[in-house]
Amino acid sequence: MFEKVKEDNCKFYCYRGELIKNIDICGISVKYIELEKEKMDWGGKFYVPLQYIQYNDDNSVLIQSFPEFMNFIFDFIKKFHDDLFSKNAFDYLYNYLSKKLEKSFNIVPNTDWYESISIGYGINAKGALNISKKQDSTVKFDEKTEYEVIDTYTGVDKNTRGIYYGTLIDGKIVSVAGWNNYHNYIDYPDSINVVEIGSGTHEDYRNKGYAVSNVVAMAEWILDKGLYAVYNTSNWNTASQKTAKSAGFSEVRKWKMFVFKQEEMNDK
Repeated sequence: MFEKVKEDNCKFYCYRGELIKNIDICGISVKYIELEKEKMDWGGKFYVPLQYIQYNDDNSVLIQSFPEFMNFIFDFIKKFHDDLFSKNAFDYLYNYLSKKLEKSFNIVPNTDWYESISIGYGINAKGALNISKKQDSTVKFDEKTEYEVIDTYTGVDKNTRGIYYGTLIDGKIVSVAGWNNYHNYIDYPDSINVVEIGSGTHEDYRNKGYAVSNVVAMAEWILDKGLYAVYNTSNWNTASQKTAKSAGFSEVRKWKMFVFKQEEMNDK
């Protein structure tokens, strides 16, 4: 999914396909993009027939859905424009989508993600970074690091070119903030100017400020390149949200993805 930043406020759009409609509904600027079914089929088992993003700065919404749902989605915005991320709004959409998809494709909701929301944080100026959170144990390295990187979601990809900042304790990297595949941005700087940071800390080294320190250092490096940094997490991951805010990031958008799964047909 391609992400493009709006330079004046670190807003970014996610899209797949062409913009179909740009209309105003109940004071909300709505951009609608049509999804192609075959592009959202995850290995023949999972489908995403609908997703939408609401941006904090101007309350605009970007929507992607299967084409047959477009008019229903516009009516949904009229009905729930005060809170598009409420449980009532999700129930309303899941009930409608379930009836349509189960009847036509034998697809049912993936209830594991029923109330999950993605929250996006952004930063576009070094002055907003909480530099005081950087610790002396934070070091810069790449995928060819000489240090031992201990497991449990430290997130270093040694098969892909990348830049990382990590916490070095007794010769081991125990916490990491990284940006994999950075050559896509450095080698082709005109193609995109938003970089997503991911972070992870070994369970034995959490709650010591290491993640915040590494995220600050990683974001500083990105901003020095003239790029913008984003940090995505889930509404249930309060620790990750705290990391983003402590580093100096501000919430820029919420994103809801409706995930369905293909049920096995019963033998007759």
